[in-house]
Amino acid sequence: MRLLGQLLSPALVLVGHGALTLAATALPMAKLFDIVTDSNLNGNCAAYSTATLDQLATDALKMAEAGSKACDSYVASDPAMVRLFDAFFQGTDATAVAGMKLWYDYISNWLQNGGPLSGRTKQPLLFCGDHSIRQTMSSALRDDDGNTHQNAQKTGDTLIIQDSYMKDWWKQIATAQQVRLTAVYPYWDPQQLVYFFDQKKGSSVTDYQCAEDSLGYTITQGRGSVTLCQSSFSSGGNLGSVAPSPIPAADFVNGNPPSNKAAQPIDDIMPAGATLFHELLHLFSESKFVPDVGEEYNAWRIMGKVVRDDNTYFTGDNAVDNAESYTFVAGAAYYTQNMPSSGKVVEYYTGYCSTQ
Repeated sequence: MRLLGQLLSPALVLVGHGALTLAATALPMAKLFDIVTDSNLNGNCAAYSTATLDQLATDALKMAEAGSKACDSYVASDPAMVRLFDAFFQGTDATAVAGMKLWYDYISNWLQNGGPLSGRTKQPLLFCGDHSIRQTMSSALRDDDGNTHQNAQKTGDTLIIQDSYMKDWWKQIATAQQVRLTAVYPYWDPQQLVYFFDQKKGSSVTDYQCAEDSLGYTITQGRGSVTLCQSSFSSGGNLGSVAPSPIPAADFVNGNPPSNKAAQPIDDIMPAGATLFHELLHLFSESKFVPDVGEEYNAWRIMGKVVRDDNTYFTGDNAVDNAESYTFVAGAAYYTQNMPSSGKVVEYYTGYCSTQ
């Protein structure tokens, strides 16, 4: 299994990590991000209160700290954390988990202290909806300031298709996504002044991943941005607001809950702030934490228990590269550490709530 240390970006290596403190407090979202609030701009966050946004940061910090503590417990051979990490990473070891802890600590540190991405001077942007514009290869090419330029023949604007860099990038994305070239489009983000390439999303030229039922996404070009789709705000409550409802582990059969008892799936306890936590992993790793086979969001597929849509199974290597693996582990660890049920520690290593 590839060690997580192999994934460390320069941004992570260059920033120091102080010891975590008790009752750590997340900065307000407005100090972490440049929040787009202008109601005239696509993807603005004007509909969401300061308290709503700040709660996301609070819960993301709690998840990061729970994940870090869980890593320490795994290294110390705590049985509950060994079961959790071995399930979601399909078997791991202390060296790999020590590398995972660096990412949990990094997110915790940033949520408490903020700052721009490595090598940047401005805070990342926060959007609450799609904010790019789908172009065609025959659209006018824009520079880093958003301006178009006359072509060499002085017969009109230089087109995207006429730029060798953009053409190569277009082809690379089509190859990576294993689709025909004409299925890939350039997208222009007028607020970040950056391009990216992807397949068509939604029906409108202003649609992107939020129109495809995504909870959120990250753009690392420019100053960087996190987009929280409207659906993410209703995807869960505050962390810990859902009471655990366990079934004795002894009642499970081959890892599955008994059919005559209502089992609580791990998805039910994940807070709205889990989307922010997930996207921060992408943001600070410069869009790593995406396996070559594509991201996986289903807990049982991550654990390799259920076949994926392409009739393959997620592997341990895939799980280590997958942002949602860390997100589930952090949410589950928080409940194990802080949310006992009738005096018993609860666990989610099967994907369902259980007690030993």
